[in-house]
Amino acid sequence: MALIDAALDLTDIAAEENEVIAALSRNAEEVTELRAEIGKIRENLDGLPEVSRRLDELTKFFDAEVVKQQEKWSREKARFENLDESADLKDVPTIKKPRGFKYAVENESNEDLYKRATAAYEALNTAIDRVNAMVSEAYRNAKLELSAIAAEWRKRSKQFDLRFNEELAKIDSEGKGLAALKKRLIELQTTKTTLDDAAVRMSEQLNPTLARTLAERDRLLDRLVAVRRERRNRRRQRIDELNRLMRGVVRIKLLKEADDASYHRELSALAKGARLRGDFLKELCSRSSPLKLVKSYLASDPEGVADAIGVEAKHVEKLFDWIAEHQLDREMLALQAIDLPDALSIEFRKPGSTEYEPIEQLAHGQKCTAILIIAMADGDKPLIIDQPEDALHAPWIEEYLVKQLRHLRGSRQYIFATRNPGLVVSADAEMIITLTSDAMRGRVEASGSLERHDLNALALYHLEGGAQPFLRRTKKLAPSMA
Repeated sequence: MALIDAALDLTDIAAEENEVIAALSRNAEEVTELRAEIGKIRENLDGLPEVSRRLDELTKFFDAEVVKQQEKWSREKARFENLDESADLKDVPTIKKPRGFKYAVENESNEDLYKRATAAYEALNTAIDRVNAMVSEAYRNAKLELSAIAAEWRKRSKQFDLRFNEELAKIDSEGKGLAALKKRLIELQTTKTTLDDAAVRMSEQLNPTLARTLAERDRLLDRLVAVRRERRNRRRQRIDELNRLMRGVVRIKLLKEADDASYHRELSALAKGARLRGDFLKELCSRSSPLKLVKSYLASDPEGVADAIGVEAKHVEKLFDWIAEHQLDREMLALQAIDLPDALSIEFRKPGSTEYEPIEQLAHGQKCTAILIIAMADGDKPLIIDQPEDALHAPWIEEYLVKQLRHLRGSRQYIFATRNPGLVVSADAEMIITLTSDAMRGRVEASGSLERHDLNALALYHLEGGAQPFLRRTKKLAPSMA
């Protein structure tokens, strides 16, 4: 794959992919916080029916109008009593100032641009200081006003409490202990108000916000899929070009998302301690995608996953429960950003055959032949190869490499260090350099083309062992050429 990508400009793809993944990470944080808050509220709301029942029972003891007003004061208690201690106002938000433009002038002709850039940052920082000061002052004023409001409410509540106690004394003339019931009544009223307010907040604020955040996540995921699809398309175009240059001898196929190793590794880490069998996790990774698995988790739909990929629902449910109970939502959401890498299938067609065989099933020399054909077809930069005949089947040098070199003539420069006559003579080498050496150093003996008599004689000597061995082989092998 590195060979394929080396010929492509994928910088824009990588930049956009990183940008989307960073946005997905921020989105996951928002989704996790919202789901946690909603889950906590739902858990608390489970006790609301019991609180309401006990509140109805206590309310029957109190009939006076001023006593009935106590419920309204109790509802307000959760809203006003600690108004000045709101967590929303605990930290004053501030806008961070940029580092600015602080560089020494390189070219005097551009000094005005340096000054303009510096001035732009200074103006921006001045505006940020002004805004931060305004926000800080607004927070301070809000806290003072809210403190005053809370104090006034507590004062009025105290006054009402005096009247309420007077009414209670009238009701409890027989000493039935209504004061203790009053305390419990207030506690239940306050609890119910808190739960009611939380239910309203969940319905009107948290659930819609979560829906919008999840919709934004879906848009980001669609964008991530599109970016990776574009990278795959560029790779496929490059592979088509290589296949054309290799003229059917070697065939490369792009296998979409063929490697789930990183997916399996991350999911196994998430499920560690859940006592799920390794073969189930492996099967889950091979049959499902991270995108769909996480969507099913967010929808609390383990049965849908099980039906879609043919595994037992109880195992998927156990996985989902484990993640929820151990607050691993953010790690679960992170699975959706995992890239399932594409893979390559390389196939080789042997001489005289129309069938292709996977490179994994070839002998060493056959593998080397296939890889060398790919390398020769790839790119337009000079290619240096050291003694390919050491690893290749001798007949295939002529059958494949010589034919390929003649076909690709003029497309790039090929430099071979070789003693093989096929690569030099049959492939019509344009420049031949013969070398000699002693124990200390090597030197160029001659250089030029075969048309030169001295190079022709040296080629015969170095490649064939000289004229006499060449003539003997020719004479003995001639019958096989008839």
